[in-house]
Amino acid sequence: MNICVFCASSNPKNEMIVRQARRFAELLADNKHTLVYGGAGVGLMGLIADTILEKNGRIIGIMPEALTKREIAYKQLTERYIVGSMAERKEMMIAKSEAFVILPGGLGTLDELFEAACLASLGLCRKPIAVLNSCGYYDSLRSFLDNAVQEGLIEPSAAELLNFVSFPEEIFTALAAYKPLPAPAWVKLQN
Repeated sequence: MNICVFCASSNPKNEMIVRQARRFAELLADNKHTLVYGGAGVGLMGLIADTILEKNGRIIGIMPEALTKREIAYKQLTERYIVGSMAERKEMMIAKSEAFVILPGGLGTLDELFEAACLASLGLCRKPIAVLNSCGYYDSLRSFLDNAVQEGLIEPSAAELLNFVSFPEEIFTALAAYKPLPAPAWVKLQN
């Protein structure tokens, strides 16, 4: 399976986040899944790619041309795609993936997470999403979603599209348990 990973291009201060990210990458490679990610060789993104390659795994990297000029592109990818913009990168990552795993990250990670979740809530992308809540990193996001449900701004079923797990070993079970929402009547489903 092609599994898209959204995560930080910087290094977290919490060593447990680093260890859990590395463990997830080991599991991904051991289970013969292909990593689809943003193509960087820095931060958690670089750590994931390094770990996958150490285990002779496959990697598809997708990077906007502007970022390649900053010399952060990972050099040893199985497949590399250079695109024109961050929006094109997201679109291609979503298209080339069968599932999404979100590790700790910043603004870019949140942007990618919400793009996948929004498409899933509309029935336009019917792929599982697992969020690795390392050390409670995403606790405030869960609280935000709970509040939005209580306010009636997000349907409870849409909030459940993000399957939060605490440990890397739980990710693949969470992905396998995914049940897509029925699409709203006005949405034409895509595969």
